[in-house]
Amino acid sequence: MFTFDTLPLLSLLFFIVAFLFVIHALILSYHWLSYGAKRSQSLVSLAVYLGGGSLLLLLLAIHLSFI
Repeated sequence: MFTFDTLPLLSLLFFIVAFLFVIHALILSYHWLSYGAKRSQSLVSLAVYLGGGSLLLLLLAIHLSFI
């Protein structure tokens, strides 16, 4: 019987999502800090985005470790 292990595929998908999050955060932070009206508001928005995204990635990593 042929069995398919999904853990390597899910790990690869997690690393792709993490890489895309980092690239998106870099592009977003450049635009917010370059073209934003208020620098303090851009920094708060960036902190909220990075904090929320990091929390989601952390939860995904924890869930992936229990598979």
